[in-house]
Amino acid sequence: MTSFRALSIGSWLLASVAFAQPAAPSMKVMAYNVENLFDTIDSPDTEDQEFTPTGKQKWVESVLKDKIRNLSEIISAENPDILGVTEVENQAMLERLNTEGLKGAYQTVIAGPSDDARGIRCGVMSKYPVESTRSHRVWKDTWKDGSGKVTKTRDILEVTLRTGASGEAGLVTVLVNHWPSRGGGPIRETYRKEVAQEMEKIVAEIERANPGRLVLSVGDFNDELKDPVFTQTLRLVDKASDLFEAGPGSFLALDKALEDLPPEQGGTFFFKRDGVWNNLDHMLYSAGADLAAGRVPGFRYRENSIKVVHSRFVEKGPKGAYPMGCELFTPPGARPGKPRTTCPNGASDHFPVSAVFDLK
Repeated sequence: MTSFRALSIGSWLLASVAFAQPAAPSMKVMAYNVENLFDTIDSPDTEDQEFTPTGKQKWVESVLKDKIRNLSEIISAENPDILGVTEVENQAMLERLNTEGLKGAYQTVIAGPSDDARGIRCGVMSKYPVESTRSHRVWKDTWKDGSGKVTKTRDILEVTLRTGASGEAGLVTVLVNHWPSRGGGPIRETYRKEVAQEMEKIVAEIERANPGRLVLSVGDFNDELKDPVFTQTLRLVDKASDLFEAGPGSFLALDKALEDLPPEQGGTFFFKRDGVWNNLDHMLYSAGADLAAGRVPGFRYRENSIKVVHSRFVEKGPKGAYPMGCELFTPPGARPGKPRTTCPNGASDHFPVSAVFDLK
């Protein structure tokens, strides 16, 4: 049985009836790794010292404000109804992104729990009200390094939202994922496979209990669709109509359509050291048996709507323009120790992905 943590709506939800819900019949969903959206405060219980005014990143309030403004420009331009966020430090930072950067565009703002050493976690921002929330602990006690220390990762955050339509057709469940990174050798792939197995169990449980439910698994999976985690561990289908035969816990990878694009168009992350584009950010579509069989109404994927959301916050290199964050990199010839006080051209080292769903 997957362990999970119930979230108190009073503790984790920022909501107001002053916000207008988006009108059916369409819904836009976006997944975005916002790359180290940290406050400037040194938290004693996490390893966040790097992102403080005296830390390696010289993380000061003026830089953070620039990052919030630039992230908000990207999000506002795409204007998703639901935004799955990864790599945010805490609830307060997600609320600040909403209130300060996005002018309160989202009525639901949730950052889930996390046992990650640096404190980063997954979150959801939504124009729809929340129906229920759970946060699933997916790391295992067997994940130990050479010193015997357990390696912990981010929870999978589960949020069910009421889109406005009555009954099951108006409910959408979103799972936001941020799987273990690639750094650390082959064992990390094993960890990601085990997280994938847990995600499959979570989705199957939701679908069995709610046969008319649309479930979207989004986020930074730190693997590409061609990697073993997807080709060997998860049950992927080629089209939505195959989900009924495949059964609960199967997935349609919407971003598979991006694989035929040139890397600089279909990639979401550029690994500078090796000069290689990766597509690490995914959107997986699942449906309960009744929805998959067309017996009940619900949101269905709008064909060919999946895309990588490009922005002007890029750095240009020999292989094109790649997403630029606000992390501190000292340029050649710069005076050592000179503090940085702005981040005018950076937002995140990932491009987001988005897709549209129509109510059928």
